[in-house]
Amino acid sequence: MKKNCPKCHHSNDYGNFCEECGTRLPVGEAEVGAEAASELDGMANSPYGSSTSASGETSTGQAYLQNAKHVSKLYFSYFVDVMKRPFAYAQNAGREQFVNGLITILIFSLVIPLIFYLGFHEYASYFGRSSFLQSLLRPFVGYVIFTGLVMTYTFLAVKCSKVNVSYQDVAGRFGALLVPFTCSFLIAFVLVFLEVKLFVFFILAGFIGSVFTVPALVISSYTKNNRNGLDTVYGTILTYVLTFITLYLMGKMLLSSIGNFIGGGLLPF
Repeated sequence: MKKNCPKCHHSNDYGNFCEECGTRLPVGEAEVGAEAASELDGMANSPYGSSTSASGETSTGQAYLQNAKHVSKLYFSYFVDVMKRPFAYAQNAGREQFVNGLITILIFSLVIPLIFYLGFHEYASYFGRSSFLQSLLRPFVGYVIFTGLVMTYTFLAVKCSKVNVSYQDVAGRFGALLVPFTCSFLIAFVLVFLEVKLFVFFILAGFIGSVFTVPALVISSYTKNNRNGLDTVYGTILTYVLTFITLYLMGKMLLSSIGNFIGGGLLPF
C-alpha cells in the first residue's frame, strides 16, 4: 500500500518515513489495528499476563496484592466459620483445609512473641535480649517448629490406630481446631495494649489448649469408632509424652519470655 508524503507529496511504496524529505508518513487505520493487536499479543504472552507501562515495567505487584487480598478474605471467612462450631467444622475438615491450617499455625506462632516484644518492649531488660532476631524471630521459628512437631505426633498416633489418613488430612483438622486458641492469643494481644491484666489468662488458655486439647480432639475424631490398632487413650498419652519431651528440649526457646515476665512480677499472680 503506497503512502503519499504530506509535505512533498512523494509516493512511497513502503516504510514509515518519506524517501525524499524524511517526513514521517501517516499511519493507516489497518496499521493502527495491527499495532494494537501486536501489543495485545505481547501482553497475553507475558509470563504474568499483566499490562506494561511506557517504561516497560509490569504491574505484577498489583496482581500479587490482589491475590493476597483474595487469600486473606478466604481465610477470614474460614476463621469465622470455624469459630462458630470448632469441633463440628473440624470433623469434616481434611486436606482441602491444609493451606488454611498452615496459615493458622503461622499466625499462632507469631502472635505469642509479638505480645511480649511489642506489648512490653519497655520491659526489655527483663528479657536480657535486645536484638530483633532474639526477641521475635527466634521464638517465632521455635513455635512453628514446636507446633509442627505436635501435629506430627498427632498424625503418628492416628496412624498407629490403623486409620487410613494422610498427613495433609490431619494437618487440615489440626489447624481447624487450633483456630479458637489462636483467637485466644489475639484477644490477649489486644488486652495487652489496653493494659488489661486478664490478658495472661488468655495466653495460658491458648497455650495449654493448643498443646493438650487439640491433639486429643484430633485423635479422638479419627479413632472414636475404630477398634483396630492403638487405643485412643494410649495414642493420646503417647502424643503427650512426646510433647513433654519436646517442651523440655525446646523450653528455653519457647518459655523463657513468659518465665521472665512471671519472675519479674509483671503478671498478676
